[in-house]
Amino acid sequence: MKNNRLLVLAHTGHFHLKGMSLPSASCIAAYFSMAALVFAADPILYEPLDNAKPLTPAVQLETPTMFGPGKIGEAVLLESRTQNLLGDADLSQAGSPAWILMDGAEHPAGQLVIPTGAAVRQVVSDLKDSKFYCFSVYARSKTDKPARLSLGWDGAPTDGVREFAMTSEWTRIWVSGKLDQPGSSTVTIRGLEGVAQVERPQFEASGSVPTSYFVGDDSTPIRGVSGLVWRPGDGEFNPIQGTVSFWFKPDWAGETMNGGKTLLLIGGDEEKPFTERTSMIMLCAWLTDRDATDWQYGINLTISDRKGKRYGLTVPANDLTKDWHHLAIAWNLADKANGRVAIYIDGEQRSSSDGLQTDGMEDALKVAFGQGLGGYLDGWLDEVRIYKEELPAAEIQKLSKGKE
Repeated sequence: MKNNRLLVLAHTGHFHLKGMSLPSASCIAAYFSMAALVFAADPILYEPLDNAKPLTPAVQLETPTMFGPGKIGEAVLLESRTQNLLGDADLSQAGSPAWILMDGAEHPAGQLVIPTGAAVRQVVSDLKDSKFYCFSVYARSKTDKPARLSLGWDGAPTDGVREFAMTSEWTRIWVSGKLDQPGSSTVTIRGLEGVAQVERPQFEASGSVPTSYFVGDDSTPIRGVSGLVWRPGDGEFNPIQGTVSFWFKPDWAGETMNGGKTLLLIGGDEEKPFTERTSMIMLCAWLTDRDATDWQYGINLTISDRKGKRYGLTVPANDLTKDWHHLAIAWNLADKANGRVAIYIDGEQRSSSDGLQTDGMEDALKVAFGQGLGGYLDGWLDEVRIYKEELPAAEIQKLSKGKE
C-alpha cells in the first residue's frame, strides 16, 4: 500500500463573522455560503437509535440487548451470542444446592450475603479449552462500611483471582481468563472484609469482559445476535466513495480476548468466506495482544474492490478507553489510480493512505453495524450516519463534537 502512515490532524480553522460590519442580509448570506462549503452533505442514512424502531424502513435493529443513555439521547447495546453457564443464576431458590455455602454465608432468595471469611462456590462443567471465560457478579456492601470481595475460578491462569473494594452502591465486578484444559471449573466468591451482598452472577464463554446479565434458563439459553442492518435498494449506495460516522462505547477497551469486534461491514457476497469477498469494506477491532502496536491490538480497516484486490489500514487501540468515542472512515476510490481512505477517532485523522489503485466497487447489498463474519460489537452504538461523499476533515470534526 502506498503511503500508509500515522497522522495527527491539525486543528482546522473555523469561519468567524465577529466584528464584521456587513449588513444583516449580507451577513446571513455570507454565513450560509461559507457553512455550505464545510457542511454541505446530508447523510443518505441516519439512525439516532433512540428506540427499537429505526427511522428507515430498510433498516433492521436485530435483538438489541438493551437501550440506555447514549452520547446524544439514547443508545443501543449490541452483543454477541452468549449463555450463562451457572445453575440458579437468578438466585431465586433460597439455599439452592447449586451453590456450596461455607463459613456463614447466607442465601436468601435473590441474593448471596457473604461476610468476612465466608466463601460461596459452584462447579461449572463441560467447559472447552482455549477459550476465554468470564465470571461476573453485581455486588455492594450491606452496611455503610466498605467491603471487599475476591472472585476467582480454577483452571484459569494465576490472574484468575481478583480482589475488589466496594461501597453501598451496586457495582459489577468480574474476573476472566483462558481455560488451561477442558473439563470443569469451580467459581468462588470470598468475603475479605465487611459484609457483601451479591446478585446476578454470570459465568460465560466470551471475551475478558462480561455481557449484560441474563438468566439463561431452558427457555432462553442463548441471546439472539445483535446488530443494526441496512439493506439499500438497487443503486442506492455504491461504496466507491463515502463516509461512515458513528459513536461507540467499547467496554472491552484495554482488555485482551480471542477474535475480533466487528464495528462495520459494507457489502460483500454473504455466501463467500471472508478471503473471497469482493466490493467489501470492513472495520473491526482485534484485541489479541495488549503489547502490540499493529493489527493485533488495533482498529483495522479492510477494503476489497470488485476484483478482490485488498487494502488495509490500522490504528493502534492501546490508548482506547471505555468511554464514548466518535469513529469515522472517509474514502474516495473514484479515481482508480489515486484512491484514498482515512480513519478518524474523536475528530482526529489517525491513519490514512492515498495513491490506492483499485478496480471500482459493486453496489452494496448490506451495511451492518455491530455484526458480521462472526464478530460482534459487544458495546454501545449511537448516532449512525452514512454519506455518499467523502466528507472533509472539518465536517468530521463537527460530527465528533457530539452535537445535533
